Amino acid sequence: ERVVMDLRFIGDPDNIGHSLYETLRRRGFAPVRAIQRMRAGAVNSVDANLLGLKEGTPVLLLERRSYLADGTVVEQTRSTYRGDAYEFVAELHTPEELGGND
Repeated sequence: ERVVMDLRFIGDPDNIGHSLYETLRRRGFAPVRAIQRMRAGAVNSVDANLLGLKEGTPVLLLERRSYLADGTVVEQTRSTYRGDAYEFVAELHTPEELGGND
């Protein structure tokens, strides 16, 4: 996983501890929304080495951009997941169940 963000949001990276998002909340920069894309892809040589895979092996690639309430981008993340080790589950609701009319 690779995260890009301005140091003004996190301060000293050595003080993050176990949770980036807790650090962002504590400093007043908690994201309020994010757009995340997931797709199938082939692992590159650098990530293959880190994940113990052969280059070109199928993987799941995620890209996420998180925003503050004022629209400022606070985080850009790219993640590579072994296709044989992860499962993603999404719960979907109808608009009626959520109280909407659409």
